Amino acid sequence: MKSIPRKANEMTKEILLIEDDDAILESLRELLESFNYRVECAENGKAALDRLRSGEPLPGLILLDLMMPVMDGLQFRVEQMSDPELRSIPVIVMSADGHMESKLESVSADGYLSKPIRLETILASVERYLLPTSA
Repeated sequence: MKSIPRKANEMTKEILLIEDDDAILESLRELLESFNYRVECAENGKAALDRLRSGEPLPGLILLDLMMPVMDGLQFRVEQMSDPELRSIPVIVMSADGHMESKLESVSADGYLSKPIRLETILASVERYLLPTSA
């Protein structure tokens, strides 16, 4: 019996959405699922790490809120980057912090979305990391 590779796969349409605000989480989940993305949700960084380390196939992208209880997005990112199996998963940070762009370097995120998030913006960002590009 072959095991499923545990590498992040840029071709997968699975997204791990890490967000503690139920209304935002549900809205984003419904939006992304309506465009045929598979979405798993975690309410904080610790729950997300538990899911990522569970042995389940890894998502192709993480959408990460920064301000959360238990483990915030910054600590999640430190933990993710220190794990060789998880560090290659692209991360798009979502934040209402007006000064987030100056903090992005320390987070080392692949992208940034300012809340409130516009439909076109999130779809373009997700497609950039999850859909194959033609050469």
